[in-house]
Amino acid sequence: MKIPKVQLDSDVSVGVKQLSDYLMTGVVESHNVELVYKDRENQEFRVFLNDHRLVKTPGYETLIMNIDEISFFEENDFLFIRIKRGHREFEYLIGDLYEKNSREIEEEHEEEIP
Repeated sequence: MKIPKVQLDSDVSVGVKQLSDYLMTGVVESHNVELVYKDRENQEFRVFLNDHRLVKTPGYETLIMNIDEISFFEENDFLFIRIKRGHREFEYLIGDLYEKNSREIEEEHEEEIP
Protein backbone atom coordinates (compact mmCIF):
# COMPACT_ATOMS: atom_id res chain seq x y z
CA MET A 1 0.00 0.00 0.00
CA LYS A 2 1.31 3.44 -0.94
CA ILE A 3 0.49 6.51 1.08
CA PRO A 4 0.78 9.74 -0.90
CA LYS A 5 3.02 12.39 0.54
CA VAL A 6 1.00 15.44 1.54
CA GLN A 7 2.76 18.75 1.46
CA LEU A 8 1.16 21.53 3.43
CA ASP A 9 1.98 25.06 2.40
CA SER A 10 0.19 26.91 5.19
CA ASP A 11 3.53 28.34 6.34
CA VAL A 12 3.63 30.37 3.11
CA SER A 13 0.34 32.13 3.83
CA VAL A 14 1.34 32.73 7.47
CA GLY A 15 4.67 34.30 6.43
CA VAL A 16 3.01 36.42 3.76
CA LYS A 17 0.42 37.63 6.28
CA GLN A 18 3.22 38.66 8.62
CA LEU A 19 4.96 40.58 5.80
CA SER A 20 1.67 42.22 4.84
CA ASP A 21 1.18 43.35 8.45
CA TYR A 22 4.62 45.00 8.41
CA LEU A 23 3.81 46.84 5.20
CA MET A 24 0.45 48.04 6.52
CA THR A 25 2.20 50.67 8.61
CA GLY A 26 5.24 51.08 6.37
CA VAL A 27 6.10 52.85 3.15
CA VAL A 28 7.54 50.82 0.29
CA GLU A 29 10.72 52.40 -1.06
CA SER A 30 11.57 49.87 -3.79
CA HIS A 31 10.75 46.35 -4.90
CA ASN A 32 11.86 43.76 -7.42
CA VAL A 33 14.01 40.86 -6.27
CA GLU A 34 14.24 42.50 -2.84
CA LEU A 35 11.70 44.67 -1.04
CA VAL A 36 12.82 47.80 0.81
CA TYR A 37 10.41 49.63 3.11
CA LYS A 38 10.48 52.10 5.99
CA ASP A 39 8.39 51.87 9.14
CA ARG A 40 6.73 54.68 11.12
CA GLU A 41 10.03 55.60 12.79
CA ASN A 42 11.65 55.86 9.33
CA GLN A 43 13.81 52.76 9.96
CA GLU A 44 14.65 50.92 6.75
CA PHE A 45 13.99 47.19 6.36
CA ARG A 46 14.85 44.75 3.57
CA VAL A 47 13.00 41.57 2.67
CA PHE A 48 14.80 39.14 0.37
CA LEU A 49 15.53 35.51 -0.44
CA ASN A 50 18.57 34.07 1.33
CA ASP A 51 19.46 30.37 1.31
CA HIS A 52 15.88 29.31 0.44
CA ARG A 53 14.41 31.53 3.16
CA LEU A 54 12.47 34.78 2.92
CA VAL A 55 14.17 36.99 5.50
CA LYS A 56 13.71 40.49 6.89
CA THR A 57 16.68 42.54 8.05
CA PRO A 58 17.85 44.13 10.27
CA GLY A 59 17.34 41.40 12.82
CA TYR A 60 17.42 38.59 10.26
CA GLU A 61 13.86 37.42 10.90
CA THR A 62 12.88 34.35 8.84
CA LEU A 63 9.37 34.76 7.42
CA ILE A 64 9.15 31.65 5.19
CA MET A 65 11.45 28.66 4.74
CA ASN A 66 12.00 26.15 1.92
CA ILE A 67 11.27 28.41 -1.03
CA ASP A 68 13.08 28.44 -4.35
CA GLU A 69 12.32 31.82 -5.83
CA ILE A 70 10.54 35.09 -5.04
CA SER A 71 9.67 38.24 -6.91
CA PHE A 72 7.76 41.37 -6.04
CA PHE A 73 5.62 43.14 -8.63
CA GLU A 74 2.99 45.83 -8.79
CA GLU A 75 -0.31 45.96 -10.54
CA ASN A 76 -2.84 48.82 -10.34
CA ASP A 77 -1.10 50.45 -7.33
CA PHE A 78 -1.03 47.15 -5.41
CA LEU A 79 2.10 45.22 -4.42
CA PHE A 80 2.21 41.44 -4.90
CA ILE A 81 4.69 38.71 -4.05
CA ARG A 82 5.21 35.62 -6.19
CA ILE A 83 6.74 32.63 -4.42
CA LYS A 84 7.92 29.42 -6.04
CA ARG A 85 8.36 26.27 -4.00
CA GLY A 86 9.17 23.19 -6.00
CA HIS A 87 6.66 22.98 -8.84
CA ARG A 88 4.10 25.12 -6.98
CA GLU A 89 3.71 28.86 -7.38
CA PHE A 90 1.85 31.25 -5.07
CA GLU A 91 0.85 34.89 -5.59
CA TYR A 92 -0.35 37.12 -2.79
CA LEU A 93 -1.43 40.74 -2.49
CA ILE A 94 0.80 42.16 0.25
CA GLY A 95 0.35 45.91 0.13
CA ASP A 96 -0.82 49.01 -1.56
CA LEU A 97 1.44 51.44 -3.38
CA TYR A 98 -1.10 54.22 -3.57
CA GLU A 99 0.44 57.59 -2.81
CA LYS A 100 -1.77 60.47 -1.86
CA ASN A 101 -1.33 63.57 -3.92
CA SER A 102 -0.82 66.91 -2.22
CA ARG A 103 -4.48 67.93 -2.73
CA GLU A 104 -5.76 64.85 -0.88
CA ILE A 105 -3.34 65.48 1.98
CA GLU A 106 -4.48 69.12 2.24
CA GLU A 107 -8.14 68.04 2.28
CA GLU A 108 -7.45 65.61 5.12
CA HIS A 109 -5.80 68.36 7.17
CA GLU A 110 -8.72 70.70 6.51
CA GLU A 111 -11.14 68.06 7.80
CA GLU A 112 -9.12 67.67 11.02
CA ILE A 113 -9.21 71.40 11.82
CA PRO A 114 -12.52 72.34 13.53
